[in-house]
Amino acid sequence: MKRTTNYALPDWEKSDFIQMSDFNDLTQKTDAALKAHDTALGEKAAATALAAEAENRSAALAALQTA
Repeated sequence: MKRTTNYALPDWEKSDFIQMSDFNDLTQKTDAALKAHDTALGEKAAATALAAEAENRSAALAALQTA
């Protein structure tokens, strides 16, 4: 059985004998990749929200100092 280049996922050909372990391996790798992606997006969103909050506070402080 061939494997994909990036994640070594099964790339079946007509002559391959497919086993349950092949499907389970594919499912586990897909699940782990999706979880890692979700975690990275969550961290990026949190960092973006934190930066926006810091910017808003700085602007509010500047406005107060001007007033």
